Order: sequence, then C-alpha cells, then structure tokens
Amino acid sequence: MKRYCALAALFVLAGCSSGTPVPNVPDLNGKCDEVASFDMAFSRFDEAAQEIAHGSGCFVQTNTAATGSIKPNPVKGEMTRREAVQASIQATGLKITNHQPDQVTVE
Repeated sequence: MKRYCALAALFVLAGCSSGTPVPNVPDLNGKCDEVASFDMAFSRFDEAAQEIAHGSGCFVQTNTAATGSIKPNPVKGEMTRREAVQASIQATGLKITNHQPDQVTVE
C-alpha cells in the first residue's frame, strides 16, 4: 500500500509546473511572445522590466517614477516575455494596460 501511495505522489508531483504561474495573456506573435528562460528576483520593478526586455526587441513601457520602486515578484521558468512581465507584477497593484506585438505597457 505504501508503494502505491508513493507512486501516486510521484505522478502528482510530476504534473506540477516548476515555473512561475501566470494568468492567461494574449499571444500577438511579436517579440514579447518569444519564449525565454527566466530565473530572476529584483527589489525594484524597473530592474525587472529592464532584464525582461534586454536585447529582446520586447519593449516594456512604464513610468519609472511611478512604478520603478515597486517590488516585483521573482520570475522563474520558461515563458514568454509577456508572461514574465505579468508574473513579475502579479498582486503588486501594477497591471498591464496595453498589449502590442513588441511592447507591453505597465501602469
């Protein structure tokens, strides 16, 4: 019986995602929708936005005077840059207000 419980637990854990869970975000087939690997934790949103956008062609537009000092969530796993932005601001009071293929606006 213990053997079956251990096996069942293994199957349950195998189905768990190791990445940061994010709600559904649109796929606009742009630079922001290319999948990348993330393992980041920053103390300020402006740092997180810069890291997500760096060298990708996906521009994260935000008023850094208003949003820069907000502490973002850590982002880990394989996801699109758009999903990474959403994961970083989830439950922070910030939100994505505009989606474009190569740009995400955060306020």
